[in-house]
Formats: sequence, C-alpha cells, structure tokens
Amino acid sequence: MASLIRSASHGYQINFELEDYAAKGALCHTEGVNCRGEEWPFSNTAGYLEAPVWGEYWHLLALLWFGTDRPGLSQPALDDPANLPAYTVFNRYAGSIRPPAAAWTGAIIALRDGLDAADTARFPEALFGGASQTNTARNAAIVAAFAARGAAQGDAAAATRPPLGSRSPASLNDVGWRVSAGNWGNALAMQLAPNETSIGWWRVGPRAAPYGRFARGFHAASGRTAMSFVLDTRLWGGLPLPAARGVVLTLRLVYFDAGGGVLTLAYDAAGGCAAAATVPLAAAAVVLVPWAKVPAAGAPTAPGSWAEIVINISDGFFGRRCGPRGADIVLSATADTIVHGFEIYRTSTSSPPEPLPPMPTESLVGTIVAAVVVPIGLSSLLVAGYYYYRPRQGDAKVLPLPAESR
Repeated sequence: MASLIRSASHGYQINFELEDYAAKGALCHTEGVNCRGEEWPFSNTAGYLEAPVWGEYWHLLALLWFGTDRPGLSQPALDDPANLPAYTVFNRYAGSIRPPAAAWTGAIIALRDGLDAADTARFPEALFGGASQTNTARNAAIVAAFAARGAAQGDAAAATRPPLGSRSPASLNDVGWRVSAGNWGNALAMQLAPNETSIGWWRVGPRAAPYGRFARGFHAASGRTAMSFVLDTRLWGGLPLPAARGVVLTLRLVYFDAGGGVLTLAYDAAGGCAAAATVPLAAAAVVLVPWAKVPAAGAPTAPGSWAEIVINISDGFFGRRCGPRGADIVLSATADTIVHGFEIYRTSTSSPPEPLPPMPTESLVGTIVAAVVVPIGLSSLLVAGYYYYRPRQGDAKVLPLPAESR
C-alpha cells in the first residue's frame, strides 16, 4: 500500500506539520505501507537555496521522522555530490521506520530544538505575547530568547502563512506555528528529558557541512552535563542483547569541536555501563580509556569544525543500565560541547557505502534525464525524478522519466 504525503514531503519547519503528522504519521509507520512525496517545490525556494546542503540533509531526517521512505528528490539535488552523505544516511535507515523489526538495521537520532510559537507552556503569553499564528511580535520575542545560540527569523511574514506559504520563506526561519519541536530520525533512539539535559543550537558551523542546521549542546552552568538515550527494545532481535546472538554494531557520534573540555561516550555493555571513548576536544590526539573498543576517528580536528567518534561494539547489552535515568547510551562533557547526534547500526547488514557507479545515459526504452543508483546494503534504491524502483540484489535498472517530468 502506498500513501502520498503532502506538506512534510515539501520541506520542514512548515506550519501545522504536527497536524500533518497526526493525520498520516501513524499510517506511514504501519507495516505494509510505503509513503512517498515530492521535494521539488521545497528545493526551489530561497530558504532552501540559502543553505542547500543543510536543506537536503535535514529534510531527509524529517522524512525519516514522518515515516516517508520514498521521497521524490529533485534533479538539482541529485546532481549535487555534496548531498551524497545525506542520501547514504537516508538509505541506510529508510527500511527501518516501520515493522517488521527483523528488517531494521539500526537507529539514528539528530538532535534539534524546534521553536513552536503555539506552545504556550514553553513560551507563556505573559512573557512572549499572545499566541496567534499571525503574531510576528511573539515570534520575534521567541527568536530573541535564543539568538545568542544562532536562532533567527529570516522571513517573518512566511512564518504566519498557511502550510504552503510557510514552506517558501525568502530566508531561513527558526520559529513556526505548530511545528515539530523534537529530535528527528527513525524514532528507534530516544533522548530522555532533552530540555532538562541539553539546550538547543541553530545554524552551527559551515553551511557546507550538513549537520549544523539544528543541534543540541551541554550547558555546564545549569548542570546540563549528560545526555541520556534509550534504544527501541525491538532492535536486533530484541534488547537486551544476549552474548550468544553475536551482534556486531557500529556507533557513530557527530559533534562540533569548539575547543576545550572532554567529551565522553558510554554505552551499556555486557559487563555494565562502560565508557567507550573519552575525547579531549581540539587535542593533538584522541585519548581512549583502557576498555575502548577501537580508536575514535583518525586525524585530530581543529577547533570550530564538525568531528566524529566511530567505535565498533561487540559486547553490547543495552538493558538501560547507564546513568541515573536508566539509559542505553550516555554522552557527557566537561564543557559546553554541541552535538549533532548519532547512529548505531548492525555492521553485518550496513556495510560502508561503495562509490556510485557511472551515471547511465540511456536504458532499453529511452534516454535518462536524471537518475542515481545508490547502493544500500542488500539492495539498491534508484531515484529517477519522482519515480522509484527497488531492484533485487545485484540488479541495477534505470527507469526513463515520463515526458512531463523532463
């Protein structure tokens, strides 16, 4: 069964996307259903073109959250090699957004803080002004409260419009009406008490890197020094993991190295909660505690850049025994480090991506205008304009675009 979603496939930070999710999100997460959409209207807007790498990457993360596994990607986006990392991540998890759980490769979570002007509990009217979709003064007051951490409102009028109008701002907006406020990903990793343990950031780092459109960070002054996460208990045959199951995982954490402090990553291992990596930020080398499984990513990074820690896990248990909140994974820091998020996936079914094959120029039945074949583990997802074909392993077919789509 296939279902067409509308506003969510046209972008993110769109007014009333919570209503859109309430209407179709559950359906899109139902076994046997596939949800598709069309990105073209969004990818032509000035707001998207202001930072297209951010736009493509975060839109795909939003689609995972919504349950959309068949996005209609635009030709300009497909032609841009800067988007290949986004497509690799999306394709890894597009099959892990609905049952059956046996098909799931892992979990991904991208941290963010969505500013919803309709939330009067978080933004009381006495402090921020009357709660109305058209109250630009309220939106400005909310943005002002977070401006020091990057929040801004590039097109105040667009933020007051209906969904189709709000999807096309002249410049990026960080406040909307009935917009998603939480983290994005495939909903198989969840942050515990996000606002109590971390703070939001916006527009972090260079726009050529995909991660910084949104983020969350530690805040030592308010005691926010540890973030806790739990994994869906249906993953990898069921959690906790028995040692006999022999599951080997890869965990990849992306953070912003602003210099100073120490970042620690811990997970619930067979022997209890253990720190897997302790990283002095902007140090000359990565320092690991004795029980680290593999070195974290090779070359040291300079302050002011995105970096990653990658570890292999062969002794995972994930029985929620880490920290006082009962977590599977805990991040802690001694400084106000900013974090993009992490992914954790079964290595046996999620091999590192191979280079793309040469772009074909014609098929048996016609000329190809725009197409890309992306290897994703056991199969390939081909995206040709708005049309999709998931071939069998080893198969690679190219579909012609209909004339009206060329």
